[in-house]
Amino acid sequence: MRPKITSKMSIRVIIMVGLLIHVSQISIGNDFEVAVKSAADSVAEILGKRNESRVSAKYQGFGNLPGGNEVGFLELFRNALADHGVVLSNRAGLSFEARVVRTDASDSGSKGMSAQLVGQLIDDRGSPVGQRIECYPMLTDGADLARQSGISSHLISRRGGDSASDSSERFRRDYDAKTIYVGDNGRDLYSNPEVLYGVSVIVGNQYRRLGEPAGSMVPEGLAYTTLNLGEEYSIELINNSDHECAVQLKIDGLSPFHFADQSVRKSNGELPRFFVIPAKSRQRVKGWVKDSTRLLRFKVTPLAESAVAVAGVPIENVGMVSLTFHACWQKGQQPPAGEPEITKNSERPNVIYQSVTKTRRRADGTLEEYTVQVPVMQTRIETGTGFGTEESTDIRGVTRKIGVPRAVVAFRYNR
Repeated sequence: MRPKITSKMSIRVIIMVGLLIHVSQISIGNDFEVAVKSAADSVAEILGKRNESRVSAKYQGFGNLPGGNEVGFLELFRNALADHGVVLSNRAGLSFEARVVRTDASDSGSKGMSAQLVGQLIDDRGSPVGQRIECYPMLTDGADLARQSGISSHLISRRGGDSASDSSERFRRDYDAKTIYVGDNGRDLYSNPEVLYGVSVIVGNQYRRLGEPAGSMVPEGLAYTTLNLGEEYSIELINNSDHECAVQLKIDGLSPFHFADQSVRKSNGELPRFFVIPAKSRQRVKGWVKDSTRLLRFKVTPLAESAVAVAGVPIENVGMVSLTFHACWQKGQQPPAGEPEITKNSERPNVIYQSVTKTRRRADGTLEEYTVQVPVMQTRIETGTGFGTEESTDIRGVTRKIGVPRAVVAFRYNR
């Protein structure tokens, strides 16, 4: 039987300023870019042997991650090909058909699954040209797989001692199950039936449904709620565990602190990444933090007016909200039960794509400069989360040690 969950909320938002991160965390964006470049290098080599300099491309995202990814892939692929003097064009005799596939690790003596970019050159008769191109697996950690795919997953057992391959194995089971766990009220989405970590969505003063209760089987294993153009909404973070937790919230792939000024930054100038939630409690996050006293509400807007468009970052995560839950504790205290050993200062930075100027070689051998830009309108996704009403808030920084990811909870509001 699920425990009764109260709707008490603290009006104070707590953010992280001191970090200790587990060594297994990786940078997703950078690994994907490396994989695309590797694929482009292989394609260019084959084209060079055939004395061809043009190719078209098609791309499918990670298994059940709908929409958005193709634009980001094509932009990266185009720029990587240009370094070899190859042009990405719809008018080409060869087409590179790429996708991200699931790879199970059981045949190599390990556990779990990973995500890998693979592709094949196809001629105009539909026949393969050369061998299939397989890039090194991009994602192997369970938390990263869950965040990218939008599938809620519980990554650590009560007994503790879980390794990175254990978390990957737990994600594989959740991926295969295609089951979401929603409270009996239909509004609270959890990572597993133990209902320790979860999320709710509030529009106005009303909770928005996130699915049917009692472990519903859902298409593609993705939770979904309806958020309409013009609606302002809040995200309620749920911590039913016996310890504090630090939650990394992403809206369309962006942190609510992305646009914050110096008043909420750490002493080294870095943005905070976590909300700290006391044990057995809930807290609402209502919008994009401007400074320590003001925020702009989350609001569904046309994509061109969204936060992602303003930030100039890739759109592959538009329409998805994800929360990664970590146990946390104060310096000098013992970590909660089941926490693996952590390693100090082992965090790798998040990669944020920016517009940058690069140099490439033209077909005639001369060099030219070009700018890598993120397209925001060439996609079927029409809405994203932008900026709504300005409201007052109360933010203070605290210092905590952060454990490994324990759960990821995610849902979509844009199919």
